[in-house]
Amino acid sequence: QMFYECAAADGLSKPEHDWIYAHQISYQPNMSAEQLGELKKILKGESEAPSADEVDKFFADWGDGIRRMIVWNLVEACYADNQYSELEGEAVAKYAARLKVPESDVKEIEEIVGSLMT
Repeated sequence: QMFYECAAADGLSKPEHDWIYAHQISYQPNMSAEQLGELKKILKGESEAPSADEVDKFFADWGDGIRRMIVWNLVEACYADNQYSELEGEAVAKYAARLKVPESDVKEIEEIVGSLMT
């Protein structure tokens, strides 16, 4: 859901949609039909976002490197259409804060990914 929310902050483009779908399939190769159905709902904007508490609970025991990697992937998803809008940046910042990734790290990730994607 967080990939969808960030990339769709300025409207979900086909390249962003495809990037998110491929990313989720590659990281979750054993997704059930039900999980694939839920992913499709999320990509269509038909599923509710998890609450901040749900996100915090899910990532509570994850290390800093994993949290940074997730922010990196969020930024990549937004850049899939070779654009990174202010709205996308705000959505990424919201999730990065939930993940407790420092703002300075987010800015560094945005700069690096931006230099690689454009």
